[in-house]
Amino acid sequence: MQGARDDEAMTLLRALAEAEPDFAEAHYLLAAQYAQLGDMAAAEAGFRHVLRLSPQQSMARFQLGQLLALAGRPAEAIEVLAPLAHAGEGALAAYAAAISCWAAADISGAIALLRQGLSEPQQFDALRQDMMQLDGRLTAIAAGTGEGIAMEDASVHGASLYLSNYRRYN
Repeated sequence: MQGARDDEAMTLLRALAEAEPDFAEAHYLLAAQYAQLGDMAAAEAGFRHVLRLSPQQSMARFQLGQLLALAGRPAEAIEVLAPLAHAGEGALAAYAAAISCWAAADISGAIALLRQGLSEPQQFDALRQDMMQLDGRLTAIAAGTGEGIAMEDASVHGASLYLSNYRRYN
């Protein structure tokens, strides 16, 4: 999935998902690859499939919630993120709660939760970088010095876990 070998990655991930239809991780990687290529409908369907196979798959839940928030579907985002935001622990739970606050237009709550998450040990540097970027954008909005984040246009604003990498600029 790195090094712009997208065709090869898609071929391998599709083959793995077909060969192992109950292997949630294969479907997760396939959904993430769809998102990286900008096919958000396929990514959403894939993340939902992962959660049917493995409801505890926290990264799929988080990425689906973010995708829904960025697509301007806040109620769905909040619902998807609720188990992670309310029962999870650590940085990812704080980030899920922050995205839920952002989706509900609670910018100050989102900022506080992002900062809480950023103060926790981090499992993924890319996640930390994306959450720092989102914190900066929301802080600027709260101060009246920044533009809003168009939830339906992730490619322009790039404020999300791995979603910032989903579309490449050539």
